[in-house]
Amino acid sequence: MQCERDIPLRTSVISAIIILTILGLTFLLFSHLYKYYSAHKILSILVVIVLIFIITDITRNQSYRKEKNNKIIAQLVKKKLNSELITGIFMISGAFIGFFLIGNNIKDFYVYLLQGNYINNVFDIVNPEIMGNLKDYAYSNKDIMLFHTILTVEERILSLFSFLFALIFGISRLYYGLHADAISQKGLLTKGRIHKWKDFTSYNWGKYYDLSTTKNPTGYYDLELAYKNGKILAYILREKESNLTLKISAEDRVKVDNFLHSVITKGDGHDGEV
Repeated sequence: MQCERDIPLRTSVISAIIILTILGLTFLLFSHLYKYYSAHKILSILVVIVLIFIITDITRNQSYRKEKNNKIIAQLVKKKLNSELITGIFMISGAFIGFFLIGNNIKDFYVYLLQGNYINNVFDIVNPEIMGNLKDYAYSNKDIMLFHTILTVEERILSLFSFLFALIFGISRLYYGLHADAISQKGLLTKGRIHKWKDFTSYNWGKYYDLSTTKNPTGYYDLELAYKNGKILAYILREKESNLTLKISAEDRVKVDNFLHSVITKGDGHDGEV
């Protein structure tokens, strides 16, 4: 599925401000940490945190789908070649290309440092303490070649973290590109979360899109859902409700309609037995 939210311009501006604020606070936090820890340590911690978050998110999504008391009513329509899938493939491919190019580059510097007896093994070049001492040695002895090599290696290793983040997020996008969101008994299952039906206030059926082909002799309907905003979001947006538009296969319309009519009080779009 691809959820299409009817978001006014004001909402987009507020979302952008919130995101920029979070990024700004994150930057200030890591600027403070950088006084006490090396960039490698900070990024390593950040990688672990992001990895735990992604794994938890995917695991939770899978557990929701396999719960015996949470039957999937219908999978939402999702293009086989959707934006999340494309993004995931692009990010993973880019990460592996980056690993290959930078890895070859670091290999050349590693050979230079190893042959010069500056390091003992490959793990030394990712050890901030060893590389820091070696950099101080090069600086005090005015060894420009060695000093430049160490700086370059440090820059390349930091670049590897960028590709590592791309790989992690790419795997997440690939997963959600291959798994459509769904309407389940407990709520709307989307991106590792279940949005409880008690938070939805009404639904209506929208336009029908005919996508009939020999392989797929049907189309899909827009399903418009209204849901309650949380207190903070309602205060920011000055709106108690927001709208969400889902794509439902024509084959699933009747069972989805009957189910929603039983869980959403204001089922204004109820068709009954179509």
